[in-house]
Amino acid sequence: MLLEWVKRIDRLCNRLAPADGLRDELLRLHRMAHTVVNGVVLIEPAGHTDVWELAQELADELDELAATFSEAAQQVRPLVALRPEQGE
Repeated sequence: MLLEWVKRIDRLCNRLAPADGLRDELLRLHRMAHTVVNGVVLIEPAGHTDVWELAQELADELDELAATFSEAAQQVRPLVALRPEQGE
């Protein structure tokens, strides 16, 4: 079971790391939001996705990541109960 979690987390890490990964998309959202919120000159070239769509997509993805890591923690937690009692 833990090896399956290793595979799932590897897939998530692959989504986070590369160019055009989650990090780069969050930076893109920041640039788009900066334009909308602060009224600055457009820094992010217009694309197929507007700021609200991108924000929703990233929020959903971050929720999914959080849920996955929470599930992984639940799978690991029972191993803590196997710790032998510490004698004094």
